[in-house]
Amino acid sequence: MTPSEAYEYYSSNPNFADGKTAQPPVAGTIPRGAIPYQYPRTDAGQKQAGAELKNPLSVSNEDLEMAKEIFEINCAMCHGETGKGDGRLVTSGKFATEVTPLVDEFVQNKPDGEIFHVITMGSVSGFMGSHSAQIKPDDRWRIVCYIKNKLKTD
Repeated sequence: MTPSEAYEYYSSNPNFADGKTAQPPVAGTIPRGAIPYQYPRTDAGQKQAGAELKNPLSVSNEDLEMAKEIFEINCAMCHGETGKGDGRLVTSGKFATEVTPLVDEFVQNKPDGEIFHVITMGSVSGFMGSHSAQIKPDDRWRIVCYIKNKLKTD
């Protein structure tokens, strides 16, 4: 096999019609390990996710212990360790608005899929951003279990 010439990422490349080395992915390709998510960041998308997505995890003590740690790392800075919306960013005055208390009936009565959707896509209002890049899908479901089971009773 003949060795091929290596090109720097942003250099020109005579092998492609557009002359660029960096080529966009082929339409329809999915990065390895990525899971397509079909629900948009809209009220309708959130309701649809709530109706169609079911938590694949059973609530176990092990999952809840893992979820507590994940929650404290990713959620507590805004929502507070007890989920009352009194995290460090809120109490320091560095957050521009109130944070939804996760212990309130407004959240506790939502289907698991809606809570998963908000963690995945962010809130429709835009105050909470997407956490899909930071938190793996199984861990997002663990957080849903934690919100519904531990924050409700603790």
